[in-house]
Amino acid sequence: LILAGVTISLTLGENGIFQHAKNAKEAYKIGEITEKLQLAKIPVQLDNRGMTVLDKYIDEIIKQGIITEADIEETGDENSRYITVEEKYVYLIEEKNKDIEITYQGRLENLVPNLILEVTDIQSTSIAIKANATRMEEGEYTYYIKNISKNEQEYTLKETIPTNEYTFSGLDPESKYQIQVEARNKNGGTTKETRIITTVKQMVTGITLNKEETTLTKGSKETLIASIEPENASNKNILWSSTNDEIVSVNEKGEITAVNSGTAKITAEAADGSGIKATCTVTVIQQGTVTYNIDTGNIQTQVYNYGEDALTINFTPTKDGYTFVGWREDNKAETTVIGTKEVNENNINLYAVFKRTITLTYNGNGATGGSTASQSGEQYYNNGNTKDPSIPLRANGFIRTNYVFQNWAVGSTSGTRYNAGASINISGNTTVYASWAYATSSASLSWGGHYTTAMGRIPASKPHYNGSNLASSGNGWSVSGTALSKSGYGIKANIPITGLKITGPITLTQTDGWTWYSAKISLYVNGVLRSTLCNTGAYGGNGQDNLQDTTINTTCNLNAGDVLTIECEGGTGGNSRTGINLSLTFSL
Repeated sequence: LILAGVTISLTLGENGIFQHAKNAKEAYKIGEITEKLQLAKIPVQLDNRGMTVLDKYIDEIIKQGIITEADIEETGDENSRYITVEEKYVYLIEEKNKDIEITYQGRLENLVPNLILEVTDIQSTSIAIKANATRMEEGEYTYYIKNISKNEQEYTLKETIPTNEYTFSGLDPESKYQIQVEARNKNGGTTKETRIITTVKQMVTGITLNKEETTLTKGSKETLIASIEPENASNKNILWSSTNDEIVSVNEKGEITAVNSGTAKITAEAADGSGIKATCTVTVIQQGTVTYNIDTGNIQTQVYNYGEDALTINFTPTKDGYTFVGWREDNKAETTVIGTKEVNENNINLYAVFKRTITLTYNGNGATGGSTASQSGEQYYNNGNTKDPSIPLRANGFIRTNYVFQNWAVGSTSGTRYNAGASINISGNTTVYASWAYATSSASLSWGGHYTTAMGRIPASKPHYNGSNLASSGNGWSVSGTALSKSGYGIKANIPITGLKITGPITLTQTDGWTWYSAKISLYVNGVLRSTLCNTGAYGGNGQDNLQDTTINTTCNLNAGDVLTIECEGGTGGNSRTGINLSLTFSL
């Protein structure tokens, strides 16, 4: 610059004349503001309000219009504040010994951010913070952390973001951490703040048991398994308890023991005091084994809960030829069985009862007509033991010509005999046979020859005498009662044996009391001579040996269809006639 021949050199830039002038003006302005702030202290000293000196001073400078509420900024210390005057000059106002100290900090755009960290939440695995910073228009925050409990020496950079709220997650419960936040504004101003914070212990938030209910038999054991949430809970211990140890007991490992019948609740509670718990309802039952003795060597077993009915079996007992009746508690073959059996003990034995129908059949044994109806009864069986039916024998309904019913023979015609009406026990299908007797136990056959009625040899008192000359009757038989009569001399009688079995002896006896003259008696069975009785002399003359009151005996077995022949010969000479009276007696 040249003025009136004088040359003046001007230095520009930071050390130039214009910059010095600018700085002088700035210094004057700062001095002016500082003087106002200093003068504002005087009214505060006269203010008797019950407030702190700092609060009274702030009220005063607001009242004087030096600042507004928006120009006040926290420092993190309750005894100090930052104020910004005319939106560019920053001062630190501090209360010390009941006085106010005022310190100029600089222009707002040149100052570093004022940073105060606020912890908004502490959990077992996370820490949430808020970085309260001023002078951070268009700035950013960087968040660091290290685990002091693990002796970490270096910070771990977590994130750089433009927001002032951040949550450190994935931390260990009950661990001490140091966090650091760096605030950087758009002018490059940077400030850092650190805090040491300890995470809280992780409480249990949930417990789940592997079973909500279970059923055990008396004396058995089971272990309940508890799942803890969250996985990183600080204290994972469980406190186990039972509502009734006399029914179900539980140990510290969650093993439960069934003690007695009933129901109890098992509780698993978190030991950290969180109050979190889960329960399992346990029902204890007693069981008993029932052995079903179906038959010898045939046994089945089934297990029941106490109180259940042992007759609710899942199988049907069978035995060939029999029908199942029911169960007994012994092996007696009785008709009565139980209707129910409550299981209230172990090792119960039941025995199957079966029955079958057996028949008693009647056989006429040669009957010529009639019938006798069969009968039946129930035979009961229980594991090798039987109870046979008792059946009263019916009256005979059969007919057999010339025979009289006697009794019943069991099993065969030669079996044990019982009268009708008697009761017999039968163990299986049985036949009884009718026993018969011929209609008479004896019979007499009589016939005779004579001289003439005039000779009076055959008295009229004899049974065969009919008051006439017998010779004139020919060779025909006459019947009187059970006696068969035939008259004549030199006669031969054939007697058919019909439906009759005669087991000897057979006896022929001459019983008329008269003298026989020259007589001969012969006995034949089916034409075979069995026996002969005669005098030793010739036939026919008077004075010869006689066969008066003589018996001829023989033993023979006669069956139906056999022919019994009796032959009698008298004298043939002159008036010598043979008069005889014979009777035939046989026994059954």
